[in-house]
Amino acid sequence: MPSISVIVPVYQAEKFLRDCVESVRRQTFSDWELLLVDDGCTDGSPALCDELAREDDRIRVFHKERNSGVSETRNVGLDHVRGTYIAFLDSDDQYEPQCLETLWNLRERAGADTAACAHLNLWPDGSETPEPVLPAGIYDADAIREKIVNPCWGPAGPAGVQWIHLALSVLRRDF
Repeated sequence: MPSISVIVPVYQAEKFLRDCVESVRRQTFSDWELLLVDDGCTDGSPALCDELAREDDRIRVFHKERNSGVSETRNVGLDHVRGTYIAFLDSDDQYEPQCLETLWNLRERAGADTAACAHLNLWPDGSETPEPVLPAGIYDADAIREKIVNPCWGPAGPAGVQWIHLALSVLRRDF
């Protein structure tokens, strides 16, 4: 069983997908599986997913017949994970080579259930803007509600699942 399952929802991602997958394959942390979930693509993405899976037995592919959106597609991946921890990556994004190792080690040292980091937005004009994910710190369940959930969504919590800020997180499956 892998330590981390990385779920990548794939929709019309033919021109980005190989770089995304290669960024996972280049990780210094090698105890992962990669789940590519084809969200009913009509471009060459489904065939590319299959090709990439043939190149590395840590990659598994799931094809959906119809496009249903990123949240449902991630949920298909969640239904098939084998790892103890889960990470999400969008098909047009890439991990830095030490991303999973850094998150894993920080989470282990802190004895935490999750670890997250900021990500960097790269723009077509060459500019870069960092986007912080969470305030720095170690959080228990109450602190997560107080410092993260409430400021973002209020005390009632999110009305729906918000995935965008989980892109560079490692989450325990049963958390």
